Amino acid sequence: MKDGRALYSISQGADEQWAQNYVKKESPWAVLSPVANIVGILASFEAFKLIVRRSSLPPILSPQLIRIDLAHNEMVTVMNPQNGAWNYSEL
Repeated sequence: MKDGRALYSISQGADEQWAQNYVKKESPWAVLSPVANIVGILASFEAFKLIVRRSSLPPILSPQLIRIDLAHNEMVTVMNPQNGAWNYSEL
């Protein structure tokens, strides 16, 4: 599953050479602590979709999101979903 996820990440902007090296067990997979919780939640959701054999499920409803981006001038912002639900692939 992780090898497939690494290869899929190329289409989402990940470095292709890193993904190929990861599949060959020549590069590590690292999750930075500021995003570890979010990555864990999203990975659990992907695993759940595999377990129930559904490729798509309705988005998760959430009133607000606290976004932490250490590279941005405003490191912490509170965001509201545009259509009542979050599209996590766009965050």
